Amino acid sequence: RQWVDDCKPDWLSLQFVTFGFHRKGLCFGLGEKLAAINPRASWHLMFHELWLGLGENSSLKHRVWGAVQRRIICDMMRRLQPRIVQTQAEPYRQVLSREKVAASVLPLFGNVPYVEGDGWTGLLEPLVTKAAGQPADRSKFYLAGIFGAVHPEWNAEQAVNTLQPLVQSLGKRL
Repeated sequence: RQWVDDCKPDWLSLQFVTFGFHRKGLCFGLGEKLAAINPRASWHLMFHELWLGLGENSSLKHRVWGAVQRRIICDMMRRLQPRIVQTQAEPYRQVLSREKVAASVLPLFGNVPYVEGDGWTGLLEPLVTKAAGQPADRSKFYLAGIFGAVHPEWNAEQAVNTLQPLVQSLGKRL
């Protein structure tokens, strides 16, 4: 608050990640605390993620947990009255619109390194060759990747076991 008082900004931008403010994503009172920082500044909110329980197959636990997170976010929106609201994904924009929040999509670039030529030769082949202990032939591999973060309860073994029969039916290695 002191830093903001010293700077006297016209705008404040909140890059919002629910779990960035509380280990369980339950940042009670955040809207009130943020609104008190500088009641004169205009707010920009960027939602990098929303709340749990948005998926069709979400557990009851996540839907209830997410309902609490949603209330916290809606309270924050009411208190801050942001002039600009953005998110990085169209599905999140749609979810926010159901909450009467007019958000726009701000496409973000990733942190995937740029590789000259094709990605296999310039980046992946040396890694796969090292892991396999022999020269890697791209045609013999089925590559799968994850971009972004995953929830702690995500089961990597289950995901691999789901892909494995498909990969084997193609005569390839995952």
